[in-house]
Amino acid sequence: MPKLNEEQISQARSVDLLDYLQAFEPGNVRKSKGSANEYYLVEHDSLKMSNGKWFRHSTQQGGYSALDFLMKVRGIHFVDAVQSLTGGYAFMDYTPVPKSSPQPAKPKSFALPKPNRNNDKVVAYLRERGISKDAVYRCIEAGLLYESNKHKCVFVGKDENGTARFACERGITEDLKKDIYGSNKRYGFCLPPKVSSGHGNSTLALFESPVDSLAHASIHEVGQTGWDGHRLSLGGVSSAALNGF
Repeated sequence: MPKLNEEQISQARSVDLLDYLQAFEPGNVRKSKGSANEYYLVEHDSLKMSNGKWFRHSTQQGGYSALDFLMKVRGIHFVDAVQSLTGGYAFMDYTPVPKSSPQPAKPKSFALPKPNRNNDKVVAYLRERGISKDAVYRCIEAGLLYESNKHKCVFVGKDENGTARFACERGITEDLKKDIYGSNKRYGFCLPPKVSSGHGNSTLALFESPVDSLAHASIHEVGQTGWDGHRLSLGGVSSAALNGF
């Protein structure tokens, strides 16, 4: 049996269950009615998720991570569960038992939020956070950033053909952070180099969030370091975006 190191185990324990399901089983999770922060599992609708925790009322089981869920609910061995979470893929050997109740509606496909007529509030918000004007407008011009019609920051991840496959929202006036339904975490937000060749452009820098990557670009711009590599957001702690890159 393969050995795990402490870093792998720590990374696996930090993967949120809701993030895992939205990335790999989007049709298996639904938002609870009448609750702003609670979701439930379609497969086992007594399992509720809220604020980084989950609890399955029918069996009185609970936990704090996707790792707990895979082991306690799915019955997956600890080593296999850790490897699936740190490798950025779903546990494909698992096949859910069909429920006798009516099948849920077919999940909607991935679609970017509708854009606002301008990006003024997004630009102002990011500038207030210390992001340089150059970094902001580079993203806007590349189609990697825009303001939604609900006045949220929308960060976009594209595939090798330039097609949007991932997007996440960041609140401007409230603490909102979420991936758009149906997003594929293998295509994270990535700010490419300014030029196709030059010092540092073959280097990849990793960040937890898109804003972190733009802060990195701003720091190097102010310091005139000449660093011009790729800046990739993992959208959390999963390595799916890194593997996809």
